[in-house]
Amino acid sequence: MKAVLLILVFASKSLAATYWLEPLVEESATHIAPTPIQRFMAQIEMKRLRECAEAHGFSESVLATYFSAIRIDLGDNAKLTYLVFPSRFGTAFFGAHAISYWLLEQRSDGSLKLLFSGGDDGIKVLSGRSNGLYDIGPFYGKEIGHLRFDGDVYHGKEP
Repeated sequence: MKAVLLILVFASKSLAATYWLEPLVEESATHIAPTPIQRFMAQIEMKRLRECAEAHGFSESVLATYFSAIRIDLGDNAKLTYLVFPSRFGTAFFGAHAISYWLLEQRSDGSLKLLFSGGDDGIKVLSGRSNGLYDIGPFYGKEIGHLRFDGDVYHGKEP
């Protein structure tokens, strides 16, 4: 009985993954987002991209590859989910500690859906589930939130 309990505790802890945004941005050259994600992000963040272009003198080619992305597991193996973040510093996407990020889901037809956007130090994928996807815990400093998937997007307590 104790062995089964220990295995369950170990398994539930191994589900959680932590993504610190600052190191991801520092390594962003190895994670440049695919073109469909770049285009999707340009549509939803055009105003902030233009602010960065004006403030930092970014060229069109820099703007065309401004976002980086990594695949993350939110518990639905049938769908691709991405954590998207800036590939370089831009004042419109960075705060004192916070870095903007987005969770995107790629649907079977190739289209993308925004599941959540925020600005924090990082994000944890938690072991709890809501409507088929893992709960997430955005964190800022020592504060951590708890967001649940409502079947469409993530909602809940942010840090």
